[in-house]
Amino acid sequence: MFHWPSWTCVGNAIAYNRGKSEHNIARADGAAARVIERMLYLMDETEWSQAAREAMQIWQKIETFEGLCELNARFMEGKICFIPGWSGEGLDAESERIAPYLAAFNRAGFLTVVSQPGLDKGYSKQRAFVEGFACEATALRIERLSLCSDLYIYVAGPGESGGCRTTVTIDYLKPFTWAGDAALDETGLFVQMQGYEDVCGDSAMRDLRQTWFVGVIDLCWGRTGYLWDTLAKELCFSLEPPRRD
Repeated sequence: MFHWPSWTCVGNAIAYNRGKSEHNIARADGAAARVIERMLYLMDETEWSQAAREAMQIWQKIETFEGLCELNARFMEGKICFIPGWSGEGLDAESERIAPYLAAFNRAGFLTVVSQPGLDKGYSKQRAFVEGFACEATALRIERLSLCSDLYIYVAGPGESGGCRTTVTIDYLKPFTWAGDAALDETGLFVQMQGYEDVCGDSAMRDLRQTWFVGVIDLCWGRTGYLWDTLAKELCFSLEPPRRD
């Protein structure tokens, strides 16, 4: 039976889900998925609320990579209702449990562009993963975690492609969606940056183009906390509030 594709959000991911709204992920298969993503990026502004249109104007004024990270964090916290590359005006329910981590990672200099939590529903499973961009030093810090953790981590410098395209969702025991590899468009831009290019100004994009791609996957199906806690310890030390003794 044919199911019309549904679209959902994880962090600020576009999700091509073929009718399964509980599967939230960025990449479908090949060029067709990228064309669909671009269509969403360029949706008519009349589709957005007044608050979202005002948020778009804030994004257009940002001039630095750090500014992009801060706005990403504010979106994860529900303080603004637009983020480049996603057609919704807020996180979906599945993303809420990882939103504090995503906000913290962004403020630590890891601009997250797509993510999903681990999930195990029997014949349908998800691996926790996150992809995004960071300066070289931060990207290499994250990469070193592969030496002392169970995480698959791939980083790529500007203009580099590669990685291992890894299944991160299975639907009734069939591979459904993938992550873990860095892909470039015809101009040499990481395809995951395209949503930002459509919205952000030249100064912010110059900064963003100089960053490194970072992909992190927990290869254990359905594990919920391991990836987020491991990254938090490296990037943020702790998400717990300081004690007042």
